[in-house]
Order: sequence, then structure tokens, then C-alpha cells
Amino acid sequence: MASRGDDAETYYGTDLRELALEDTEIVELPGTRWHYNNYNPLLLGMILERATGVSVAEYLERRLWKPLGAEFDASWSLDSEDSGFEKMESGFNARAIDFAKLGVLYLRRGNWRGRQLVPRSWVRTSTSPAPAASDYGYWWWLEPHGPFLARGNLGQFVFVDSRHEVVIVRFGTGDGGVDWPSVFAELADELPDPRPGARVRDEAIRRSFGFGATTNTGWERRENGAQRRNPREWRIGSATSAARRGSSSSWRSRSAEGSGRPPTASVWV
Repeated sequence: MASRGDDAETYYGTDLRELALEDTEIVELPGTRWHYNNYNPLLLGMILERATGVSVAEYLERRLWKPLGAEFDASWSLDSEDSGFEKMESGFNARAIDFAKLGVLYLRRGNWRGRQLVPRSWVRTSTSPAPAASDYGYWWWLEPHGPFLARGNLGQFVFVDSRHEVVIVRFGTGDGGVDWPSVFAELADELPDPRPGARVRDEAIRRSFGFGATTNTGWERRENGAQRRNPREWRIGSATSAARRGSSSSWRSRSAEGSGRPPTASVWV
């Protein structure tokens, strides 16, 4: 698929569904040539909407955010109030610790404390080279010798190295001209073995993954499901804020899914 527009259209367009369907054209068979663009995520978002009958944000909250025991609410920017479609290519906003949990989920091949949240086969496929691409899978960038990473705009990364059992998250407003994947790979080589018996050195990270504290997010949300408080974004509820809300079902969910032994991995944010 090739677009007659550019990134500005997907960043600032007010009806991204229409843009993806009407302002693009098929120019060659899928898998013929790798081309990174913002339209494929939009098409995937529409597929999810039609297959599940709910918004992408609500589906994420139900299938990942709460089962992972996310410590903070997240948000997903929308194209416009009228359209109400998530900006699939760029608009997901969350705290570093919860992005780290997504990294650990993939490090554990889709399994979170005994529950398979993402099919193991999909984790393997999505972190392997896609057709006509050597360094890109399905939404993951691939590094030599096994590590893979999510790469956001302005130097944001979730780096996953299964060989060293390491997840590294970096936020920023720019990459500073640094080859961060190489830095992460070198750092992973130097970190201590995190497998059973090893000690996670950062107390804040240990507490976070052990769910030793409840955090007040200060965000209003409805009793169940993601909420559109701001007409330009969805709010995605976390396990901790659901527990604070006093909902018995959410509390049981948090107790069952958010507690227990911390995952075994070195996590750096």
C-alpha cells in the first residue's frame, strides 16, 4: 500500500478511518516489498473494532492493561471528537513502568504469572523478520543476535533481550545522536544474572513489580471500561486504580492477577 500523502495527514487528520480507506491505493501484492508507513496500524485498528465490537482502547484495557496489573492509567489520543478513533500510529501514552511490563510480557513469550495473555506463537512470529524485511517483525524492530525493541518517536524505546533476561525502557524528547540500541545491548551484557536467586537492585522497580503500593492516579473514570473524559483521548484504567475504586470485581481481578511473585528479569527504566 502506498499513500498519496505523508505523515502530516495521519498526525493531524480528523478522520483517520476515512483517510486510510479513501486516500490510499494498493500498488503491489502484500509481502513483495517492505514499506514502513502509518496506514497499516490504522487498518489494524479498524479490524480490531469490527472483530471485537468495542474501541481499541477498551479492548486493550480488558485484555492487557488490567491483567498485567498496570500501576497507572494510560491514555490514547484520538483523531477528533467526532470520529473518536485512536491514533494507532502514534498516540498511546503510558508510564515507563507499565511499558516495562509489556516488555516483560514479551520476554516471557506472552505469559504473565501463569496466564497466557498473548499467544506464544504470535510472540515468536511478531519478533521474527516479516516478509521482505530483515530488521522488522510485526510492530517490533529486530536487532542482531536476538534482541528486539519498540521504537517510539523522539528517542523512546522498550528493549527486550531474552538471552540476558533484560528489559530496558527509555523515555526522552530526542535521541541526542546516540545509537541507543547498541548502548542497550552493551548494558545488557554487563548486567548481573537475573534468574532465580539473583537480586533486583532497584527497590522502586522491585516494589513496582511486587505491587507493594497503591498509587492514586487522580484521574476520573467510569465504573467499568475505558473512559473518554477528554474528547480527544481515551483513558485506559489500570489495575491499581480499579482496586482503589472499591469495585469488588475489579478488586478480585487485581488480587488474582496483580499480586504474587515478581517476574524474574532485570528491568531498567
